[in-house]
Amino acid sequence: MQYTESVVDCLKGIVQHSPRVQQHPESIDWQSVCKHVKDPRRKQGQRFSITSIVLLALAAILSNHVSELAIAEWGAGQSAEMKKALGFERGVTPHQTTIQRLFRKLNVEEVETVFRDIFLPILHTDTTQRGACAVSIDEKAQKGRLKFEEKNGYPVHAVSLVVHGGYAKTPMYDHYPLGRLIL
Repeated sequence: MQYTESVVDCLKGIVQHSPRVQQHPESIDWQSVCKHVKDPRRKQGQRFSITSIVLLALAAILSNHVSELAIAEWGAGQSAEMKKALGFERGVTPHQTTIQRLFRKLNVEEVETVFRDIFLPILHTDTTQRGACAVSIDEKAQKGRLKFEEKNGYPVHAVSLVVHGGYAKTPMYDHYPLGRLIL
């Protein structure tokens, strides 16, 4: 499959159009956030930066790869562009033993502080009450409804989508509740 734009450009586009980012226009400076984690390795053993490994672990854990082996395999399986975005300029990610040895020596409180600094601004946004906005999706497959249709014919699909509790932000539907719109 060919992509028309890079993953990084795509994510920048999503972030620019996200309402959450409009509330928090400052972007996260990963280098300054991760510099609070002291690197316990010797200078000789620093092939990969601590920031890159912490970001790799964070991205892999958010993708449900929670063990050191799963983190290493997830990182090795990423595209060269994604590896560069995580800070691996040569396109090589650390092995499982490297990640395990580093995690064994890291101070847990420092890593926890870094993750807290990353996620607390997101959690402290003004949010509406849970359930104030909901999406209902209903799908029906109408197969065999006509006597003259083929036995192995394609079913007719009807999909309806209703958003409750919000308002459309498009110019055409400025004043209509989304609960009235059915796609």
